[in-house]
Amino acid sequence: MNKILFERIKELSGVDFSASKDRDFPSKGFAEGLGTDEVVLFDEREKYRIEGQTHDMVSHAIKHVISLDRSLVDSVVTKVKNILKNQENIIIRNFYGKPIAVGEEAVKRLNLNNIINTFDRLHDKMINKYPLHDIEKKLIPLMNLLTNRYQKEISKFGDNLDIDRSFFSDIKLKDKMKEGRVVRFQSTNSHGKSYYYYFNYIDNTIMVREALGSGREGKILTMFVIDELNPSTGKSMRYISNLRDLSPRAKRILGFT
Repeated sequence: MNKILFERIKELSGVDFSASKDRDFPSKGFAEGLGTDEVVLFDEREKYRIEGQTHDMVSHAIKHVISLDRSLVDSVVTKVKNILKNQENIIIRNFYGKPIAVGEEAVKRLNLNNIINTFDRLHDKMINKYPLHDIEKKLIPLMNLLTNRYQKEISKFGDNLDIDRSFFSDIKLKDKMKEGRVVRFQSTNSHGKSYYYYFNYIDNTIMVREALGSGREGKILTMFVIDELNPSTGKSMRYISNLRDLSPRAKRILGFT
């Protein structure tokens, strides 16, 4: 049964997405308040630990989909609470393994942040092929809802215009970008690594792919809403302005010249 569930996650992760070493709790990086450094466990012998190449598309979906579809995430959180409300073997621990709440008190403490972290740990267990508790298996369809929504957003980047290869005039290309057409450009980040960036002006989303040289692309590294932390006019331009080595035309289209 566990193998079938794992294969289901692999199917959902079919997007050509990079996998890297496990990170800490996803809600710790973007959320505030109770539960950002907590995880829900179903066996008092278990503790959270970082291990494996588990930071992949599902991990990014769990973290970033809240900025794409808050109502979906809120609905999923409510359903998780309903599934766990009568669960006896439930314990909440912090990142360092310290027990925070047990049983009924743990159920009362369930919130967006520790549930998001729990999804991430569940995905880690599946990738590492660890046995799942029956209650964890019931959470997988809900985690899949978040992943599917994230994949749907990624699919929007398939129809794009390369800024430096497009035959449109600058004015026409700018118009298409502002109408919602995704534009692609190559740039270098602050660490000196070159990537392809896909920018959706309307949704204010950006997708990043590896640049392998000679125009070739590698795997997707991430996709997120630029303003997810602190919505403000022009933040997307400030994000892109921190990139280096933009071509002269990319600077014109994106509004830097």
